[in-house]
Amino acid sequence: MDSLLTPELALAYLRELSVDVLSAIVVDGRGARLAGPRELEAPALAVLEVPAAGQGIAIRVTGGWVFALRQDAAGLVVATGPRALVGLVLHDLAEVAALLGGAGRSGPRAGGAERSGAALRALGEAVHRAVEPVATLSSGDR
Repeated sequence: MDSLLTPELALAYLRELSVDVLSAIVVDGRGARLAGPRELEAPALAVLEVPAAGQGIAIRVTGGWVFALRQDAAGLVVATGPRALVGLVLHDLAEVAALLGGAGRSGPRAGGAERSGAALRALGEAVHRAVEPVATLSSGDR
């Protein structure tokens, strides 16, 4: 299936779907950044390695939420504020991933280790820390 959205349009669409989105990143199936701030790349890739990211995950963090969905063709990680509606954001991620050409959610990656709740939260906090400087710089654009 061909992509109906470019990675840049996918991020713009996510921001249109939810005012709670602070920042987001799109990576390809190999983990290369396609769109989104470079500051998010390393922490986002760590979150996408979590086996549950293949089905879509939400991680509660101090400043809000981190959502991730990994598919064969692309991975998405989104940082939101505290008022994001979890089910709706996960639904939006799945819809955007499908528009990016995702053939469906992927299962656990080979070698991907299960993470404890504390380890998962630490990964989410790393994403949110990377967002703070970016969100501060772009807050005037909203």
